[in-house]
Amino acid sequence: MPQVMQSTPTRRRQSGPAFNLHTIADAYRHCREIAQEHGIRRFACLSMFASNGKEAADQLFDTDGWEKKAPQNLGTHGLERMIQHSLESVLPLCWGDGLPCADVCIHAASLVESRAGFAFPVQAERGRTGYFLFLDPQWQLSREAICDLHMQCFALFRVIASLPVQDLVEHPGLSKRELECLKLTANGQTSEDIAKKLGLSVHTANQYLVNSTVKLNAVSRVHAVAKALRLGLID
Repeated sequence: MPQVMQSTPTRRRQSGPAFNLHTIADAYRHCREIAQEHGIRRFACLSMFASNGKEAADQLFDTDGWEKKAPQNLGTHGLERMIQHSLESVLPLCWGDGLPCADVCIHAASLVESRAGFAFPVQAERGRTGYFLFLDPQWQLSREAICDLHMQCFALFRVIASLPVQDLVEHPGLSKRELECLKLTANGQTSEDIAKKLGLSVHTANQYLVNSTVKLNAVSRVHAVAKALRLGLID
């Protein structure tokens, strides 16, 4: 359950062209910053589309990276409910104990099992629609913060919808372990250090680093770390 304390937006983020976002990786990094500002642990961005006469969705990115894939942790009925809601209203959905909804959100049965959170419907030009999911808030968001968060989602989705189609195709997603190994490498840890810290064998730690190097199209560990830092995948 979120702590009973309220957040207010610390500063209003830039919108529109001032975002200066050029790729889906930029959008992922920006969304991660928004989530961190509001004390939210996990997030995802969904893009809706028509398939065989029915509405469907792709997940453009989530907390773990920007790999285009089917929505995670959403059952068929959860996605159907979200799609139906987006056709009827632009108000956010919220679920879980201790989350204020009242006049700014609509209560919904849990869309993601065992998590509290929000689902913000968004729209852009040419009929593009989508959702931002924010899960596991660490504290209770004020109504002002919820409205501000929704406005930022609208602005960010408009930028995402304007990206060239090739920038929205599948990108290499790094697993949590791969990111952990890269981050420890960036901190100067050796393979032996990483293995000991994460409870892995040295061989497994090296394999995670090899995988991340390949996924990032890098020529070495150092190059992979540099790319991950530039893309905002690690701090």
